[in-house]
Amino acid sequence: MNAAPNPAYEYQVGGSLPVDAPSYVVRQADIDLYEALKAGEFCYVLNSRQMGKSSLRVQTMQRLQKEDIACAVIDLTKIGSQYVTPDQWYAGVVRILVSSFELVSKFNLRSWWRDHDHLSPLQRLSEFFEEVLLVKISQPIVIFVDEIDSVLSLNFATDDFFALIRDCYNQRADKPEYKRLTFALVGVATPSDLIADKRRTPFNIGRAIEINGFQVDEVEPLAQGLVGKVSNPQAVLREVLAWTGGQPFLTQKLCELIRQGMEAGKVAELVRSHIINNWESQDEPEHLKTIRDRILRDEQRAARLLGLYQQILQQGKVAADDSSEQMQLRLSGLGVKRHGELSVYNRIYQSVFNTNWVDKALADLRPYAKAIAAWFDSNCQDESQLLRGQALIDARNWAVDKSLGDADYQFLAASQELDRREMQIAFEAEKQAKQILEEAQKKVEIALEKERKANQRLRKTQQKTERTLRRGLIGLAGISMVAASTILLTARNIENTYELTPRTSSTSLSVSQKLGIFIKPSVVRILRSCRGIFQYKQKTYSVEKTSIGSGYFINSNGYIVTSAHLVKSVELVKQECEPLLLNQLVKDIISKYPGEVEEDIKRNKQSLEFNFLNYVLLPNMDGFWPFELKLISTRASFQDVAIIKIEIKNAPTLKLRDSDTVQLLDDVLVIGYPYAGDIGDELKAESISEASVSEGKISNTKKKLSNNSPVLQIDVLADKGSSGSPVLNYKGEVIGMIARGGRDEDEETFIPFAIPANTIQEFIRRAGTVNEQGVIDRLYREGLELYWKGDYKGAKAKFEVVKGLFPQQSEIDQLIRDSDQKIANWYSSISIVSLISITLIITTILSLSYFLMLLRSSQSTNSR
Repeated sequence: MNAAPNPAYEYQVGGSLPVDAPSYVVRQADIDLYEALKAGEFCYVLNSRQMGKSSLRVQTMQRLQKEDIACAVIDLTKIGSQYVTPDQWYAGVVRILVSSFELVSKFNLRSWWRDHDHLSPLQRLSEFFEEVLLVKISQPIVIFVDEIDSVLSLNFATDDFFALIRDCYNQRADKPEYKRLTFALVGVATPSDLIADKRRTPFNIGRAIEINGFQVDEVEPLAQGLVGKVSNPQAVLREVLAWTGGQPFLTQKLCELIRQGMEAGKVAELVRSHIINNWESQDEPEHLKTIRDRILRDEQRAARLLGLYQQILQQGKVAADDSSEQMQLRLSGLGVKRHGELSVYNRIYQSVFNTNWVDKALADLRPYAKAIAAWFDSNCQDESQLLRGQALIDARNWAVDKSLGDADYQFLAASQELDRREMQIAFEAEKQAKQILEEAQKKVEIALEKERKANQRLRKTQQKTERTLRRGLIGLAGISMVAASTILLTARNIENTYELTPRTSSTSLSVSQKLGIFIKPSVVRILRSCRGIFQYKQKTYSVEKTSIGSGYFINSNGYIVTSAHLVKSVELVKQECEPLLLNQLVKDIISKYPGEVEEDIKRNKQSLEFNFLNYVLLPNMDGFWPFELKLISTRASFQDVAIIKIEIKNAPTLKLRDSDTVQLLDDVLVIGYPYAGDIGDELKAESISEASVSEGKISNTKKKLSNNSPVLQIDVLADKGSSGSPVLNYKGEVIGMIARGGRDEDEETFIPFAIPANTIQEFIRRAGTVNEQGVIDRLYREGLELYWKGDYKGAKAKFEVVKGLFPQQSEIDQLIRDSDQKIANWYSSISIVSLISITLIITTILSLSYFLMLLRSSQSTNSR
């Protein structure tokens, strides 16, 4: 390094560094980008702001131009994003290219654009590449598209723009001139932010250029600016990097501040006084504010990002993955991925965006900020801070469309549990008050009865004067006793005959049978279907492929848990279905016409129509319900769990149990829709709505997947279609869910694994909902208990309320009809005996009335 000071040396804080800037630091990204573009590779540099992306582009562009490679830069911010039409935007791209490649004198853009107005703006850009750019420029061409993330603000889709870039690479196979054209995209975004369609994205064929912070062995150009300003430039730079982590903007800013003569031991003091303390007022040019605003700009995502960042602050680091939250945290600049772990980028960020800042930011977002802070301050013991009633309802409504942190979900779940307990206590208190009232009423009735009997004794004393009347009364009393005995005997005979008491009916069904009846309405069928209509040699063929599985409600608002491999986006269904339908078409034609050839069929067939369906089928067969995919496990996780939602209210739900309590050889039930239960021409079409119930045992509680996730093994044979079926204990609680089994997928049955309920609970939480049963579940359970005890009138009343709240309940109509039949049988059997009994009672009453009149007449005579 030159030891002589350079008075003209300048650091640059913010913005792109000029080509000849002495403070430019060459990194590995410079080598990677230059070599890849020179080789004709499509490249993209996507990273957080102020990491030196634009300066990298400037340096690389100069090196390429020295190699006689024609280069141009499209800064998309110069075209604009608000109120720009597709025609104006694409015309702006072409105008920049015409100017950059100095084609103005050789090419009339206005007339060319007007002559091609029969084409879409995208097609015109494509024609410009082929007809103008590749014709008029004979050199290799590199087009840099800078600030690529600005397309996210356009009011029209730009997927076609990225698809065009990919098409330019695909064209190389047929048109060699396209080998001279390549692109580099630069900006602050993820590939999935820019284009989600994996079939059209250029990012899966391009090369990602990783741009990292400055390393100690790379910063010699920065040390030159400190020569003569500090006694040991290398030591000072090492201290600077210890604070900045090599972040380019902060490193340049600190070096500029240090030129005043700070030594290495005073760097920490300089950082605190000029950057950290009162940072919002000192943040010029803006850097820390940019990070803050990116974290907080989207309220729906901010809570989740803050929760993730809070976890990193508490633990020091977390395992890195490609989740949306982690990618956004890295794009903000706060997080950095090193050695497979995500941590805070540097000490400056950790000091500015500390725990207090996170707590305040979360407090500004949450409507329950004070309550959750106080609850955690009490080590989650002070239940007075938990939410109840309307406050809980408001908080849950606020959280519905948010991606929250673990602390929020823990607080809301605890509040929900407390609210449930308090409602139960209030219900019990009301029940006890009612019992006290009933007992008091009984005491009043007893007192009245005693008074009535005293009056009777008085009247009998007066009646001694008339023995004849007394004998008549005794005879009539005997008749009344006979009538009462007849009625009582008849009622008991009927009661025994029609099993109205628990003594005869409670043993008619086993526990598992009762559980099956209670649980079946909550278990649904998941269907994924694709149907194609083809034409081949003037004949029309209809081909259909359907995948089936099971699922179950975990929330009365239509949330369903099922297996991830059963539910996919329509786009993925299309990708899978089209080749499957084509293969099935080939099989169908060849089986009918053996002389046909597969290649000929695929080449000459015509696709007339495709239909793709994802839907839920309720147990009562009430139509096909399209669903919204709320959360799905990744293929890499192996957990095979998805949360979906249909637009329905008051759905019957199942309650999940803590799966850590499951023991070896526990008895279990599995309820679902196995494929084998629906095949066979002898079955009626409506049989598809009947779920199958199987009994078994837990055969292993210690199995784990390759990613260390726990699974339960059960000894129930499960056919295809059982995936997503709930596994329940004999209290009717879900302890797991059938996932992919342990045999080859070509076999019809497999011995399944069950994903534990605790794993499923985590997915439910991440999907922004909770597992809870509603009023319909309580009413249905109470109705069944009354029905099994023989109280058919009480049961019917409960069942009718359930039907009113949820008409799609699969068992309710049959239970109401059965209750009506039981009641009708009871009344018809007692009609004749009742008529005789009523006649006896009326005769007795009339006779008693006659003798009472005689008695009063006798008393009147005696008194006179």
